[in-house]
Amino acid sequence: MLKKIMFLLILIQCCIFCNFSFSKSYYSVLLDEDFSSKIGAENLLTVHKGLTIATEKLIKLKYFSENNIWGKTGGIFFRVGRALAIDYPLNKYTRSTQHEIYGHGAAVRGFDEYAKLNYIISHPYSYSSSYTFIKKRSRIYTSHEKLSIFYSGSQANTILSNQVRYKCLQKREIDFRDGLLYLYPFHDLTKYILRTKYDLPFYTKIYIGDIFGYLELFNYYNRSQKGDTNKLELDELADGVLINFINPFQFFCVYTFVKSYLWDGNSKGSLPMIKIGKTGYLPSFRYGLTPWGPEYFFENFITYNSKVINFFIRRSQPVVDYNYWGIGVTLLNIVAKPQFSMDFETNIWNQPPLYLWGNKPYKTSNSYGGALFCSINQKIDVLPGMVYITGQLGYKTLGFMEGEILDKGLIVRIGLSFKV
Repeated sequence: MLKKIMFLLILIQCCIFCNFSFSKSYYSVLLDEDFSSKIGAENLLTVHKGLTIATEKLIKLKYFSENNIWGKTGGIFFRVGRALAIDYPLNKYTRSTQHEIYGHGAAVRGFDEYAKLNYIISHPYSYSSSYTFIKKRSRIYTSHEKLSIFYSGSQANTILSNQVRYKCLQKREIDFRDGLLYLYPFHDLTKYILRTKYDLPFYTKIYIGDIFGYLELFNYYNRSQKGDTNKLELDELADGVLINFINPFQFFCVYTFVKSYLWDGNSKGSLPMIKIGKTGYLPSFRYGLTPWGPEYFFENFITYNSKVINFFIRRSQPVVDYNYWGIGVTLLNIVAKPQFSMDFETNIWNQPPLYLWGNKPYKTSNSYGGALFCSINQKIDVLPGMVYITGQLGYKTLGFMEGEILDKGLIVRIGLSFKV
C-alpha cells in the first residue's frame, strides 16, 4: 500500500513542479526498503511544498490596500484566518504522519518486516490522539528494540525539522509556511517531555505514553540486565530538553511569521547568519533520546555559495551509567552543477553495545562504529522543468544513528527530485 502511495506522489509532484525552476532546493519523492524516517521527511516535505504552491495560487496573501489602520487590521485578521484554515491542518497532518507512520512505524519495520501495524491520525482541530499500535509481531522484541519504538516518533519529527532547515539554508530565506512547519516537529520531544512532567489536563495519559514507556523500560532494563540502581528521572529529561531553546533558527521562523507574513503580507523573509566574508554560520543545540539514555547535539551550520555544511558533536547527558559520543558532518551540494549535484554524510561514534534480534551483545564495553552516505541528483532531459533522478547509497555499522536502522547494513534509496 505504501509503495502505491509513493508512485502516486511521484505523478502528482511531476504535474505540480515541472513548471517551477526558480529556486535552489531539491524536493524529493524517495523509496527505500523500510520506508524510513528520512524518506518520510523528504516525501512529506515535497507534498507540503506542492500544496502550499497550489493554495497560494488559489488564495492570495493580500486582497486590498493596507495603507491605513483599517486595511492593516483587516489584512492581519485575514492572514490569521488563512493560516488557521490552511497551514495549521496541513502542518499537523504532516507532522502526525511523520511521527506515527515514519517514526514509530519505521522503527518496527527496521527490525520486524513481518509486523502488521495500524495507524490512527487524529483530526487537526481535535485534542484526540494520533497513535500507532502493533497488530501482529513475528517475535518478541528486545529491550533496545522496544526503546527505539518509544523515542522514534519524536526522533522522526526532528529529522523532518532538520530537512526544513537545510532547505531554508540552501535558499538563504524562510518561507513562513516552512517556519511554521519547522517549529512543531523540532519541539515534538520538548512538548512530550514537558507535557508529561506537568501533566497538562487537556491531554490524556495515552497521548503522552512515549515518555512514560521510555523511562519505565529504560530503568527496568538497567536494573535487570546491569544491576544498576540509578534511575533516569523525568526531571532530568525535563531539565535536559530545555537546551532545545538555544536555537536561533526557531526565533527567525517566529519573526518571519509575525513580521513578514502577518504584518507585511509577504510569504518569505530573510535568514540572518553570522557572516565571515562569503561564508555564513549558524550554531544550534538540541536534545535527543537513544537506547542508552538522552544525548545533546551541538550543530554548526555553514553556508558557502550553494553549499551547506553541518558539522555536529553528540554527547551523552551525564545522568546515567553510560558514556557515549559521536561526531558527524553533512555536506549538501558539495558538487554542484546545472545538470548534476552530489551530497555526502558521515558519522563516527563510540557507543555501548546493542541488544538486537534476541541476541545479547557479546561485548560489555563501548565500541567504535560509523556510517557513510553519498547522494546524487542527475537531471532528466526528457522531462520539462527541473526534474532529477535521485539516488543514495550508504553503509552503517551496528549502532544508533538518527533515522537509520540500528543494525549494520547497506542502505539504498532512489526516486525523483524537483528543484523548487
